[in-house]
Amino acid sequence: MPTESMGADSVRALLTGTPVGNNVIFALAWCAAIAVGGYVWGLRSFRASSA
Repeated sequence: MPTESMGADSVRALLTGTPVGNNVIFALAWCAAIAVGGYVWGLRSFRASSA
């Protein structure tokens, strides 16, 4: 599945009222994974710098 078009396909489908399929689920999963990864990275960086 090409990740370059997931966000654009999802937004286009939601705005035009066409069936979305799994694109929204995959796009939200990628966003959640990036957010959790950034949170963990930031938490480890903060703990390392304050110790």
